[in-house]
Amino acid sequence: MLKTVSQDSGGSNRGLGIAENILRRMYLDYRSRQITGLLIYLSQDEVYRKVGRRFVSGAARGRLTYDGLVELTTDWLNGWVPLPPFHVWLEDYQANPLPYESYFLGLWRAAEEPERN
Repeated sequence: MLKTVSQDSGGSNRGLGIAENILRRMYLDYRSRQITGLLIYLSQDEVYRKVGRRFVSGAARGRLTYDGLVELTTDWLNGWVPLPPFHVWLEDYQANPLPYESYFLGLWRAAEEPERN
């Protein structure tokens, strides 16, 4: 059975009765949006200065592809951007979910939908 985050004893919609696995997907979607928002503002020179050094120094092996560069940049941003851990985000989201709606990319919804043939 899936765990859900339920209403508090006061009867408010804190938690919204959403399954924890969905909340975790929403949190990852929120994090992805924050990182993506920063990624698009980096120039090619900034990316190379920040990430190229890691590649050259041996943090990555083989030939650096575009996808590899994006992955290394995303990893670097994940370590650099001070995003809240899940439990802090969850508490804030439960208290006030509406401001977060604009931060979701919708990736968490795509994970719910069955594959179409």
